[in-house]
Amino acid sequence: MRMTRRSWLATLVLLAACGAHQSSMDRLEESLLFYHTHLKAQDIERAAAYVGPEAIEDFDGLHNPERNVFVIEDFSVATMTEVPDTDRMVVVVRGNVRKRDSLTVRTVRLREVWEKRGGRWLLVEEKMLAPGTPIEGGGDAGR
Repeated sequence: MRMTRRSWLATLVLLAACGAHQSSMDRLEESLLFYHTHLKAQDIERAAAYVGPEAIEDFDGLHNPERNVFVIEDFSVATMTEVPDTDRMVVVVRGNVRKRDSLTVRTVRLREVWEKRGGRWLLVEEKMLAPGTPIEGGGDAGR
């Protein structure tokens, strides 16, 4: 079946409309996927595009290869908890990491706070959790 110019245009308009109506949760999930995929690929500059200015120092300490010896091998989102009465979401990520000079992989948890600003989600806080640390949904994420 051959598409006419009008049907192509209608298809493009429909696809654009679907993208425009992407939910806030879909945009967060997309940001999480892109951010962590860039980290896994060790593309720190692209990952930093998802980081708010207040979290850049924490981000740099955790992910800059000149300051940290760990490499992310894999990741998965463990939990997502909305912070009431804010545009923030607390996300706990389980990551498999290894030291650059090692083959031994270990699992760590990162607590990330994401905030919706101007229609996009930015990482505003990130820290590695010590083993056995309980996850606080809000903590200081509600400020």
